[in-house]
Amino acid sequence: MNLETIKNLQTSLKALENQLINHQQNRAVVENVEGQIAFLKGQNDFNLLQGIKKNLELLSGAFCDEKGLGKLNLMLHNAKIPPKYYDIFYAMLAFASATPPPPVSNSALY
Repeated sequence: MNLETIKNLQTSLKALENQLINHQQNRAVVENVEGQIAFLKGQNDFNLLQGIKKNLELLSGAFCDEKGLGKLNLMLHNAKIPPKYYDIFYAMLAFASATPPPPVSNSALY
């Protein structure tokens, strides 16, 4: 919800309040408020579904790759780390999972 939407709803509610105080029955004002509320409800439902979809993607990624990037993404999301900092944790994961070079035997040196 942005500031413009809030101001529009506030104006519409004020008009509805004036109608109630003055015992008026202008249907257009009521329909305007109903339309704005329906729009906000639809927007809220959409945002809720998008959040559920995002959570399901994170969970399935964590189950498929439990020791790697999927689990890290879920942990970062749950910790509410801003996405702009994810690359720091990705670098830490890459460094931690890097395989050390094979040991060199003394006979190979001579």
